[in-house]
Amino acid sequence: MRTLLRSLGATGALISLVSAAAIAQSPPIGAVTIEPGPIELASVGIMSPNADRTAYVEQGRQMTMSFEASDPRLSGEVTCAGDRLVNRDGSFVEAETFAIVNDGGRWVGQSTGHYLAQPASDLVIGNGLLPSRDVHTDVVVLRGKGGYDGLSAVIEADWSANPPAVSGAIFSGELPTAPELSIG
Repeated sequence: MRTLLRSLGATGALISLVSAAAIAQSPPIGAVTIEPGPIELASVGIMSPNADRTAYVEQGRQMTMSFEASDPRLSGEVTCAGDRLVNRDGSFVEAETFAIVNDGGRWVGQSTGHYLAQPASDLVIGNGLLPSRDVHTDVVVLRGKGGYDGLSAVIEADWSANPPAVSGAIFSGELPTAPELSIG
């Protein structure tokens, strides 16, 4: 028994050394600042009222832009297509498919976000995209493809900032999936 425990202890130490070496060789991980280029609307979505006519559903919207990032792996041409649930005041929640393509590979994933229209008596434009008091944020979760296989990235965007504040991080490995909850 004592020999088995020593053997297992040595195996655990060897696994730890191999894991540490693998982590040391993985790409650097850290904060990435991103400067988005102009947004071009490639396709306007079709608006239709929801079932109880309290909001509208916008389907089929597609946009393109470019990202210039402090880590070139997140720079490139961006395409996103999505749908929105739009309230009568203009506030919305959205879900999009999202891709970044550059010479090193590509990133694909999903984005979720929201836009909260704030009542205002003026028409001051904050960042040129939204009225000054409105809030529009997105979170994008991406999986690396091609040259970025084995990497994941998360991007947060505050489109209501002036200029828009976009940042992210690249992670080695697959992002974990959320567990199922047992709710009674």
